[in-house]
Amino acid sequence: MSIKLSSLLKDKQRPVSVAQTICEYEDRYWQAKRGELEGGQSDFQKFANLYYDLVTDFYEYGWGRSFHFAPRDAGENFKESLSRHEHRLAQTLGLGAGMVAAALGCGIGGPAMEIARFSGARIVGVNNNAYQVERARALTKQAGLNDQVEYVHEDYLHVDAPDNSFDATYAIESTCYAPDKVSVYGEIFGY
Repeated sequence: MSIKLSSLLKDKQRPVSVAQTICEYEDRYWQAKRGELEGGQSDFQKFANLYYDLVTDFYEYGWGRSFHFAPRDAGENFKESLSRHEHRLAQTLGLGAGMVAAALGCGIGGPAMEIARFSGARIVGVNNNAYQVERARALTKQAGLNDQVEYVHEDYLHVDAPDNSFDATYAIESTCYAPDKVSVYGEIFGY
């Protein structure tokens, strides 16, 4: 039985209509093509957020809750490969109970929840897309992990936390979206 992908959205509580978001995205796209956008950081963030407002539900439907890639071992399915990759990241960072890690560009929280379950560490997800943060919060509550995983809606280049607030920081395929890669690592290392 086939499913219309658009039917996935009908039961979602969304702050604005999908049609309105599509129109705004298309307007910005054509303005950019004509060279009418300034191209500054706020234009970049607005354009990226419109995109993720549109595709997040489809990504979750087709990809699951972890929006990243991982190599697959023989006999391993897609979901198992993602979990193994996330577990290895937790082990590489040495995460354990009593530790706090920041997840930069956390999407809807799939890896944050998996890493928290696996390691016992507390994870703070940082994401600049309000819709993804709200979806992450709902999924985390549903999973019963609110005491272990939380989310903040802000730009990971400007995390509002005192220096040395985290024992570790990770980003899974999200730093490519930063307009200034050096600043990402400057923020991580407190420079």
